[in-house]
Amino acid sequence: MGGSLPALFVVPSVLPFAMCTWLGLVVWAGGHRDWKAHRLAREAALETAALEATALEATALETEAREAAALEVAPG
Repeated sequence: MGGSLPALFVVPSVLPFAMCTWLGLVVWAGGHRDWKAHRLAREAALETAALEATALEATALETEAREAAALEVAPG
Protein backbone atom coordinates (compact mmCIF):
# COMPACT_ATOMS: atom_id res chain seq x y z
CA MET A 1 0.00 0.00 0.00
CA GLY A 2 1.18 3.42 -0.82
CA GLY A 3 0.25 6.91 0.20
CA SER A 4 1.65 10.06 1.68
CA LEU A 5 2.76 10.24 5.27
CA PRO A 6 0.04 12.76 6.31
CA ALA A 7 -2.64 10.49 4.81
CA LEU A 8 -1.50 7.69 7.10
CA PHE A 9 -2.38 9.88 10.10
CA VAL A 10 -5.30 11.93 8.78
CA VAL A 11 -7.47 9.12 7.40
CA PRO A 12 -7.50 6.99 10.57
CA SER A 13 -8.21 10.12 12.63
CA VAL A 14 -10.93 11.72 10.50
CA LEU A 15 -12.76 8.58 9.38
CA PRO A 16 -13.93 7.43 12.86
CA PHE A 17 -15.05 10.98 13.68
CA ALA A 18 -17.01 11.22 10.43
CA MET A 19 -18.59 7.79 10.94
CA CYS A 20 -19.57 8.59 14.55
CA THR A 21 -21.08 11.91 13.43
CA TRP A 22 -23.06 10.18 10.70
CA LEU A 23 -24.23 7.45 13.08
CA GLY A 24 -25.23 10.05 15.66
CA LEU A 25 -27.31 11.91 13.06
CA VAL A 26 -29.01 8.68 12.02
CA VAL A 27 -29.86 7.82 15.63
CA TRP A 28 -31.12 11.36 16.28
CA ALA A 29 -33.29 11.31 13.13
CA GLY A 30 -34.67 7.90 14.13
CA GLY A 31 -35.75 9.34 17.45
CA HIS A 32 -37.53 12.30 15.83
CA ARG A 33 -39.70 10.56 13.25
CA ASP A 34 -42.84 12.55 13.97
CA TRP A 35 -41.50 15.99 12.97
CA LYS A 36 -43.68 16.01 9.88
CA ALA A 37 -46.84 15.12 11.81
CA HIS A 38 -46.17 17.98 14.23
CA ARG A 39 -45.69 20.41 11.37
CA LEU A 40 -48.92 19.31 9.69
CA ALA A 41 -50.86 19.57 12.96
CA ARG A 42 -49.49 23.07 13.58
CA GLU A 43 -50.43 24.19 10.06
CA ALA A 44 -53.94 22.73 10.44
CA ALA A 45 -54.38 24.54 13.77
CA LEU A 46 -53.28 27.83 12.21
CA GLU A 47 -55.67 27.36 9.31
CA THR A 48 -58.54 26.57 11.69
CA ALA A 49 -57.74 29.63 13.80
CA ALA A 50 -57.69 31.82 10.68
CA LEU A 51 -61.07 30.47 9.57
CA GLU A 52 -62.55 31.05 13.02
CA ALA A 53 -61.19 34.60 13.11
CA THR A 54 -62.69 35.28 9.69
CA ALA A 55 -66.04 33.91 10.85
CA LEU A 56 -65.94 36.08 13.99
CA GLU A 57 -65.14 39.17 11.92
CA ALA A 58 -68.02 38.43 9.57
CA THR A 59 -70.38 37.98 12.53
CA ALA A 60 -69.21 41.25 14.07
CA LEU A 61 -69.71 43.09 10.78
CA GLU A 62 -73.21 41.63 10.39
CA THR A 63 -74.10 42.68 13.93
CA GLU A 64 -72.83 46.21 13.31
CA ALA A 65 -74.80 46.42 10.07
CA ARG A 66 -78.00 45.26 11.80
CA GLU A 67 -77.50 47.77 14.62
CA ALA A 68 -76.88 50.58 12.14
CA ALA A 69 -79.98 49.63 10.17
CA ALA A 70 -82.04 49.55 13.38
CA LEU A 71 -80.83 53.06 14.28
CA GLU A 72 -81.74 54.37 10.84
CA VAL A 73 -85.23 52.87 10.94
CA ALA A 74 -86.01 53.96 14.49
CA PRO A 75 -87.99 57.21 14.69
CA GLY A 76 -86.43 60.28 16.15
